Amino acid sequence: MGSNFSTARTRTLVSLFAFLFLGLLKIIVGHVFLSPILIADGIHNMADVIMMLAAYLGLYLVSLHPSTNFPYGLYKGESLVSLFMGIAIVYAAFEIAVTGFVHLRPTDLLPLLVVEFISIAVSIYLGHWISGLMTSNSSVIKAERLHNYEDGILGIIVIAGIFMEWAGYIYLAYLCLVIIIVYLVFQSYGIMRDAVLSLLDASDKAVVLTISKVMNQISGIIGFHELKVRKAGPFYFVEMHLEMPHSLPVDRADAMTDYIEETLKEKVKGVVSVTIHVEPGSMSKKWILAFPVSEDGNISSHFGQAPGLLILNTHDGNYTRHDNPAADAERHKAQMIIDMLKKLGVNAVIAQGMDETAVLALSGAGIDVYITDIKTPQEAYEAFKEGKLKRYVA
Repeated sequence: MGSNFSTARTRTLVSLFAFLFLGLLKIIVGHVFLSPILIADGIHNMADVIMMLAAYLGLYLVSLHPSTNFPYGLYKGESLVSLFMGIAIVYAAFEIAVTGFVHLRPTDLLPLLVVEFISIAVSIYLGHWISGLMTSNSSVIKAERLHNYEDGILGIIVIAGIFMEWAGYIYLAYLCLVIIIVYLVFQSYGIMRDAVLSLLDASDKAVVLTISKVMNQISGIIGFHELKVRKAGPFYFVEMHLEMPHSLPVDRADAMTDYIEETLKEKVKGVVSVTIHVEPGSMSKKWILAFPVSEDGNISSHFGQAPGLLILNTHDGNYTRHDNPAADAERHKAQMIIDMLKKLGVNAVIAQGMDETAVLALSGAGIDVYITDIKTPQEAYEAFKEGKLKRYVA
């Protein structure tokens, strides 16, 4: 990541000097051959130079590591720089409006067209060159890339305006100037809006949705809530409350949070920090419940000797029945059942009876135990969901 931003800074400096050269060339040629539109485009390029300086500073701040004084890094500096970039574009639009509406007719057409065609070619090349850096969420890199491509398109309007000046259609030339000004104002609005939203810690709804989809695919958790995402420069800081089974040991809860952090960093581009608060799961969230059942489908009064185990995934409401692997075993019944329950991702067992040894074994595996006198699994689940069942602790 650091080398990517280092390369970005190098290419930004190259772009800076390229636009400085083009801006000066357009202003000089525009004055010599009397083309207000080319002069206006040159002023636009000088604003680009200010943008590149700001972009370089923003990329430098992003590359700095967090420190004691700035434990979250200086990533917000990029957003602050982007805000000044937008202001610079507004100033360029103002300068064009002040200097561009002059009734002049170019003395020679060819030099004006050659300069503008060179500018278009350079802008498109720089946009393509910078596009190779789109491996981060840097708003500066994205704005720089987009701006270079748009400069190439804008150059076509400038060429049209030069022809209008040459042909004496001055009001059509003015129209081209107006298009350039409107384009610059619109572009600056987008850059400044994104920068201000980032500085104010506005939530990125698209990233929140992506994280939610990833979390819903992770098994072994009851649910999550209070998901918050804040953007700092090209990076995202994530906070959430994670709901887990009550009996889950601390080391397994810690392992799960580490797994979630690694998964989010891998699947959601730009995530650099995930803060998770673990709490007992709500009964109405996503549980996988196991019911020891007798042949008639009712909850059995014997956990280890029940002929079957009915598994309910509360997320989709599906019930599946499995034969009890310990039904005919003489020893280690509880462990055999627990091994199967863990493979199935079970979070809790609802039974009519269970000895303390089995309860301790299940709790040690992070599986909650609820004892009830309700006969049917469906009614027991409704009572569980309403919080009417009490967790059994040996």
